[in-house]
Amino acid sequence: MVHSISLAQGATNSRSDTRQMNMLKTTSQIRYENFDRQYEAFKVEVWRSFPDEPEKGMLRKFAVKAGLTDAYCSHIKCRRKPMGARTARKVEGALGLPANFMDHDHAGLSASAVGALTNPVTTAAGVLVPPGSQDLVDMMLAMFEISPEQTRAEITRLVLAALKKPK
Repeated sequence: MVHSISLAQGATNSRSDTRQMNMLKTTSQIRYENFDRQYEAFKVEVWRSFPDEPEKGMLRKFAVKAGLTDAYCSHIKCRRKPMGARTARKVEGALGLPANFMDHDHAGLSASAVGALTNPVTTAAGVLVPPGSQDLVDMMLAMFEISPEQTRAEITRLVLAALKKPK
């Protein structure tokens, strides 16, 4: 499977940006990049709690959390071995990521957007939402009970406006 890279809204259109836009990524490349992002996020998480923790041995700790052997984790990190679909699903499960998270390019997302994807909260209605948005979801559900069509139209308008807004 191949995914194309898209430029973020508001990005300049220089020669390097055009070259990047024309580049294609394979699922394997995307999994490597997501693996690296998850590893870096893991290190930040550890250092928040234990600021004096040395970097040496961090990959081994990440391997334990990801449900992999430290040798295999090292091979993935060094690009000696690909991360297959089965391993990607195993890592997603062990890290609490949504299904198929490792297969999709998250390079253009902010850290908070990725956090919302990786740490969703289930509402009383069984809807997965980003943490801290429960009040907003409750308000939207109440609005839907009063006027479903008007609420749907307003939410669609707000989302479209947000997508058109330059970053």
